Amino acid sequence: MLSGDVHHSYFAEADYPRALNSRITQLTCSPLHNQAPKPLRRPLHAAWSHTAARLLRTMSQRAGVPPLPLHWRRTDGPYFGNAIAQLDYHGTRAQVTLWEATADDALARTCVRRLT
Repeated sequence: MLSGDVHHSYFAEADYPRALNSRITQLTCSPLHNQAPKPLRRPLHAAWSHTAARLLRTMSQRAGVPPLPLHWRRTDGPYFGNAIAQLDYHGTRAQVTLWEATADDALARTCVRRLT
């Protein structure tokens, strides 16, 4: 799935309680957006923490929400600049490259993740 408009970019993988033959990777890229204001970046980073995940999981359990059948593990990010994600396929191989805009109107390679 490709998704965006979250004011930051990240890559994550789904972990299942049992082994599967397939893999789910979430590639989230927020291109050409209003950059997250600096005061908002610290809370966004904190929201990705293990502490926040445990707190929210506990709150969900107490509210009677059933547990999710899988767990998302962030592999890269969050990145807060304007970005473009490039997904490349070469036969059975795939990789994603995250490019961020720089102050001099160029693109800088921020992250490369092999998907297969």
